[in-house]
Amino acid sequence: KLQDTNMTQTVVALRNDLNRLILNNTESGITGVLQFNSYGRRDNFSLTITSVAGIDTYLRGHWFNRPYVLDRRLKFYDEKHSLNRSTPFPLRGRTAKIVMIEERPFTMKK
Repeated sequence: KLQDTNMTQTVVALRNDLNRLILNNTESGITGVLQFNSYGRRDNFSLTITSVAGIDTYLRGHWFNRPYVLDRRLKFYDEKHSLNRSTPFPLRGRTAKIVMIEERPFTMKK
């Protein structure tokens, strides 16, 4: 039992040291300085929301961790894309052309 007590105290001390290091962190990342609140959670970042169609990406909005005054945390923008944009799926209500090459090694007859 004495070992269990010492082990528990060691784990608690390590947790406290790790918590202190996280809260005093000054590392810089892609989104800025990594800052943590008193609960150990990040509270100074934002996310960029994009949609992907094929090889193209489109800006759809932003999510902010801290809302600005009289503003929302989640902002969506009007969808701006080329008129010739195609989406591979779903094909509901559209005609699809399927091409099959009947030449080895592309297809094999059973």
